[in-house]
Amino acid sequence: MEFTEYEKNILLVSLDHMKEHLEAIEHEGVITEDTYNLRTEAVKTAATKIKEMNKIKWNQETLQHFKFQSNYTGAEEVLKAVTSFVECDCVPEDGETETELIADLMFQIYK
Repeated sequence: MEFTEYEKNILLVSLDHMKEHLEAIEHEGVITEDTYNLRTEAVKTAATKIKEMNKIKWNQETLQHFKFQSNYTGAEEVLKAVTSFVECDCVPEDGETETELIADLMFQIYK
């Protein structure tokens, strides 16, 4: 079972509200600082895991190649190379589009 993007966004917004709630009740003294820290860390790691769900898994050599290229050429040239790579060497899976693959690879290169 997988979440849709809409469902993931709802979960992330809910976690953001949870963080605000934790800050408020910690400030009011309802929970201890230790409890606040534990719960805040759980909210943070849950949000990270949701953001990482279904992320495209790129071959590390591919990533390193384009990261290396990005150190010596501009983003426009890297985008051209990534687009060519995706169009010629990648096969979208599970409803992915080439545009999504290009965007994800560019994000992975520059994150």
